[in-house]
Amino acid sequence: MRKIMKKNLLYFLLLGAFLSLNANSAVAACLSGDCASLGYTRSASDCSGIDSIRCPFDLNKYFCVSTPTVSECLYMETEDTCQRNCSTVGTKSCSRGGITYYQSCSAPTCGKYANCVNSRCICKQSSIRYQKNGFSGALQNNLTFGIGKYWFKQGENLTTSGIQIRCTGNPGTDGKLSSCSTRKFFLNIDVDCVYDVATLHHTRIEELSVSLSEFQRLSSSSLAEWCKLRVKKDEQGCLAIEDGTITKGDLGL
Repeated sequence: MRKIMKKNLLYFLLLGAFLSLNANSAVAACLSGDCASLGYTRSASDCSGIDSIRCPFDLNKYFCVSTPTVSECLYMETEDTCQRNCSTVGTKSCSRGGITYYQSCSAPTCGKYANCVNSRCICKQSSIRYQKNGFSGALQNNLTFGIGKYWFKQGENLTTSGIQIRCTGNPGTDGKLSSCSTRKFFLNIDVDCVYDVATLHHTRIEELSVSLSEFQRLSSSSLAEWCKLRVKKDEQGCLAIEDGTITKGDLGL
């Protein structure tokens, strides 16, 4: 009796194994080896941070259990806000709610001497006219001598415009430039360039070395030309007054 039971059990196990083998073969025969057609269309990086299943036929293909979310658009600038600041949009952008946002606006497109007002570049000054500088004529004709130095008599209502000449050697006592033992001088100039819109104050050249003949060529017209050159224009035609340094070349020396 026991032998018959063992024999029947063996037949049952063999039959189950046979049926299982036929079933697996049938399932395998129905499956395609194409990962994409089975839904494995993403890479490991696509499914990073979320659950995923790897394709058994291509270990580089994955199915993401949940769809990865697109990074949130956090940029705030729009084309309109950039234009209101007289700027153009930047190069990096993203979309949110059907609107394109930009990481930043470019630098204002207004010139150096203009302001952005209501989306328009408005010149701070569109017209500047030079008027005077406090000097007149040949400067050597307006000198006074005292304390070993020669002084230019200051001009009309411009008490800060003045010239001081100092002999590099013995200046003598007669007040004549020709009495300077070296006939070389140090020149200091304070000048007020007066324009119709503003005054450029206290522009000074200090300790400029000149000879007697050079100083005798110096005239107020040279300083006037220097003052006129202080009016600068940007690429949009707006104007401004900028200080600078007076050189011997500026004075025609």
